[in-house]
Amino acid sequence: MLGSLLSTASLPHGEALQQLRVWLQIVNSVARAGISLGEDEEAVLDDDLACCRYLVARGWAVPPAADMLHAALLWRVRRSPPGPLCDLDSADGAFLRLEGGRGKVYVPDGVDCHGRGVLVLDNSVQRSGSSLQASMRYFAFCIQLALRQAELARARGGGEGGAPAPGLQPPPPDKLLIVIKLHRFSLLNSPPPSHAKETLEMLMNHFPESAGLAVACPRRASSPLPRGVSSLSLGHIIVYRPPRVFSGLWAFSAKLIDAKMRSKVHFISGSVADGSANDALMRRLAGDGWKQLCGCEQPFVSPGCTEGFEPDSYWRGVVQRDRAWSALRGPKPTKGST
Repeated sequence: MLGSLLSTASLPHGEALQQLRVWLQIVNSVARAGISLGEDEEAVLDDDLACCRYLVARGWAVPPAADMLHAALLWRVRRSPPGPLCDLDSADGAFLRLEGGRGKVYVPDGVDCHGRGVLVLDNSVQRSGSSLQASMRYFAFCIQLALRQAELARARGGGEGGAPAPGLQPPPPDKLLIVIKLHRFSLLNSPPPSHAKETLEMLMNHFPESAGLAVACPRRASSPLPRGVSSLSLGHIIVYRPPRVFSGLWAFSAKLIDAKMRSKVHFISGSVADGSANDALMRRLAGDGWKQLCGCEQPFVSPGCTEGFEPDSYWRGVVQRDRAWSALRGPKPTKGST
């Protein structure tokens, strides 16, 4: 494996990052890894924060982090997720509007009260006939959009919930709040096993350390909050108790999740009425405007779409956000420039 080319000694974090950077320079300059990188992949590699995610995911051990990054590069080349959407009339724009026209996965305009980008999922509005390639390309775009959203909000000094909660230091913009709306979940609209499997692989291996918190919001439940929920910290995944029929899919998915990610997963159920225990919890996790931000308990505004989602205005907003992010990052350096 490629990681075996690197020292196996325990290294200080700065030295580990430097070793991984050296490996990346080899990949970029020589086809030793058998990978043909495009501009988007090179941009990902030219980012210390992205490299650190792989190092953190592998306990700052450089060889396994390099192997993990190698696999992620191969996946990116195979799936070729779209980059920032700055032109709605482009080929990528047409693809994204078709695949995400009903709001099966979308990124609200804002961040939670901890500064994290938000992903809202509702598989009940999945477009019929969507291929594995199309679904994974679209989901990868949404993950990257949520990370860009957090970076943009951080540069602007806040987001949906305003500044981070009093006494909390804002985390780096590389964690996500994932909200899975399951109140219309059924076996008829559940994702195919191949889609579910690769989605989990993406979060664990190709976007490591990005799944900060996941919340599944059903409409009905009867049990009180489980013990320990009140003391949750950033970096956990919280899945609030889905319908009973979801248990089979979760049993399948849990086998595919590594121990580190499973440790972040919790299930929550109960009333989400204003003033309820769940409402108080969601305010701590996402902010006072969590229902609007996460698309929960919102009216339907477009036929066939998830609650609170209007496709035309949403995609126009995505273009505006990505243009603002691109302006924040500045022009791409010319190849060969110093």
